[in-house]
Amino acid sequence: AISHDWQQVIHDPRLQQVVTIALNSNRDVQKAIADIDSARALYGQTNASLFPTVNAALSSTRSRSLANGTGTTAEADGTVSSYTLDLFGRNQSLS
Repeated sequence: AISHDWQQVIHDPRLQQVVTIALNSNRDVQKAIADIDSARALYGQTNASLFPTVNAALSSTRSRSLANGTGTTAEADGTVSSYTLDLFGRNQSLS
Protein backbone atom coordinates (compact mmCIF):
# COMPACT_ATOMS: atom_id res chain seq x y z
CA ALA A 1 0.00 0.00 0.00
CA ILE A 2 3.07 2.24 -0.20
CA SER A 3 2.89 4.81 -2.98
CA HIS A 4 5.57 4.49 -5.64
CA ASP A 5 5.59 8.18 -6.61
CA TRP A 6 9.08 8.55 -5.15
CA GLN A 7 10.40 6.33 -7.98
CA GLN A 8 9.72 9.19 -10.39
CA VAL A 9 12.16 11.37 -8.43
CA ILE A 10 14.91 8.80 -7.77
CA HIS A 11 16.22 7.46 -11.06
CA ASP A 12 19.17 5.33 -9.87
CA PRO A 13 18.03 1.66 -9.86
CA ARG A 14 20.33 0.72 -6.94
CA LEU A 15 19.05 3.60 -4.84
CA GLN A 16 15.46 2.67 -5.74
CA GLN A 17 16.16 -0.87 -4.53
CA VAL A 18 17.57 0.41 -1.22
CA VAL A 19 14.55 2.70 -0.67
CA THR A 20 12.14 -0.14 -1.54
CA ILE A 21 13.81 -2.47 0.98
CA ALA A 22 13.79 0.26 3.63
CA LEU A 23 10.10 1.05 3.11
CA ASN A 24 9.05 -2.61 3.10
CA SER A 25 11.13 -3.46 6.17
CA ASN A 26 10.28 -0.38 8.24
CA ARG A 27 7.60 -1.38 10.73
CA ASP A 28 6.97 2.25 11.72
CA VAL A 29 6.03 3.13 8.14
CA GLN A 30 3.87 0.00 7.84
CA LYS A 31 2.12 0.85 11.13
CA ALA A 32 1.56 4.44 10.02
CA ILE A 33 0.00 3.23 6.76
CA ALA A 34 -2.22 0.77 8.67
CA ASP A 35 -3.27 3.58 11.05
CA ILE A 36 -4.16 5.83 8.11
CA ASP A 37 -6.21 3.05 6.49
CA SER A 38 -7.98 2.42 9.81
CA ALA A 39 -8.74 6.12 10.24
CA ARG A 40 -10.15 6.31 6.71
CA ALA A 41 -12.42 3.32 7.41
CA LEU A 42 -13.61 4.84 10.69
CA TYR A 43 -14.25 8.17 8.96
CA GLY A 44 -16.35 6.38 6.32
CA GLN A 45 -18.38 4.59 8.99
CA THR A 46 -18.95 7.81 10.93
CA ASN A 47 -20.13 9.74 7.89
CA ALA A 48 -22.33 6.88 6.68
CA SER A 49 -24.84 7.67 9.45
CA LEU A 50 -25.40 11.13 7.95
CA PHE A 51 -26.90 9.76 4.73
CA PRO A 52 -30.37 8.27 4.24
CA THR A 53 -30.67 4.54 4.62
CA VAL A 54 -32.98 2.43 2.51
CA ASN A 55 -34.18 -1.04 3.45
CA ALA A 56 -36.52 -3.24 1.44
CA ALA A 57 -37.99 -6.70 1.81
CA LEU A 58 -40.20 -8.81 -0.43
CA SER A 59 -42.12 -11.89 0.60
CA SER A 60 -44.53 -14.22 -1.07
CA THR A 61 -46.72 -16.96 0.39
CA ARG A 62 -48.72 -19.56 -1.47
CA SER A 63 -50.81 -22.31 0.03
CA ARG A 64 -53.12 -24.92 -1.38
CA SER A 65 -55.56 -27.17 0.40
CA LEU A 66 -57.78 -29.93 -0.85
CA ALA A 67 -61.10 -30.33 0.93
CA ASN A 68 -63.95 -32.49 -0.30
CA GLY A 69 -62.18 -33.07 -3.59
CA THR A 70 -62.08 -29.39 -4.48
CA GLY A 71 -58.92 -27.34 -4.47
CA THR A 72 -58.43 -23.81 -3.27
CA THR A 73 -55.38 -21.67 -3.74
CA ALA A 74 -54.56 -18.60 -1.72
CA GLU A 75 -51.73 -16.27 -2.63
CA ALA A 76 -50.39 -13.25 -0.82
CA ASP A 77 -47.62 -10.94 -1.90
CA GLY A 78 -46.24 -8.09 0.12
CA THR A 79 -43.52 -5.51 0.02
CA VAL A 80 -42.07 -3.58 2.92
CA SER A 81 -39.73 -0.66 2.52
CA SER A 82 -38.42 1.94 4.90
CA TYR A 83 -36.00 4.84 4.87
CA THR A 84 -34.60 7.27 7.37
CA LEU A 85 -33.83 10.89 6.60
CA ASP A 86 -31.89 13.13 8.95
CA LEU A 87 -34.25 16.08 8.59
CA PHE A 88 -33.63 17.66 11.98
CA GLY A 89 -29.96 16.75 12.44
CA ARG A 90 -30.50 13.90 14.92
CA ASN A 91 -27.99 11.56 13.29
CA GLN A 92 -25.45 14.33 12.92
CA SER A 93 -25.78 15.32 16.58
CA LEU A 94 -25.18 11.70 17.63
CA SER A 95 -21.83 11.53 15.86
